[in-house]
Amino acid sequence: MKQQRGNSRIIIWTSCAACLLVVTILMTYGYAKYGIYGATIVFFLSIAALQPFKIAYEWYALHGDYGLKLAVRTTNYWTIYQIVNSLLCTGGAFAYMIMLGEREALHIPKSVWLVAVIILACVWSIWSIQPFVRKENYDGKRRRPTNLISSFAPRFVILYTLVVYYFIACFDTIEANFIPTLCVIYLGVDRLITMFNQVRGYERQEYYSLFRDTVKWVRKRRKM
Repeated sequence: MKQQRGNSRIIIWTSCAACLLVVTILMTYGYAKYGIYGATIVFFLSIAALQPFKIAYEWYALHGDYGLKLAVRTTNYWTIYQIVNSLLCTGGAFAYMIMLGEREALHIPKSVWLVAVIILACVWSIWSIQPFVRKENYDGKRRRPTNLISSFAPRFVILYTLVVYYFIACFDTIEANFIPTLCVIYLGVDRLITMFNQVRGYERQEYYSLFRDTVKWVRKRRKM
């Protein structure tokens, strides 16, 4: 099982990173070439592409040969789906608001849009991370931490979106904003790495929780 978990970790991180990178490049290209409409189309196509993936892995879970490999693979697919879906929904919402701000939509000044984005980002980040706690004794009862994905994915993608946006926005005036650009990008990357290391502390526990939930779900659906 330890080797399976190691392989699963590589598969999950690689798949999610590749999806995030591809969507970022496509949304950036779509916005640069076709404006907000191009980015919007890319976003909705990305969300739509997840649904056949979800249908396919659920079919495999219910019709494949039952065993450890099936449970592990289903857990991997389910985890990838949850992470990518959370990243796309959160990142899409913030990217869309930033693009609306760039165009000063509804005749609202760009500065007001960006302040609203920052306020929403702070509220969203605090709201998602506050319930997340380690296992501890509380009122004589043992409690599990809330879902790792729903706690960290929104915070990760909000920071990622803002860093990417700032880099692209300052690219044309890189000479005039060289030091501020490098400073902001450094702080963003440093925070992303810190967040990644923090997630690793909970990763094993969360994977086993997802694995147990997957086994229960498969057995229930197969009526075993």
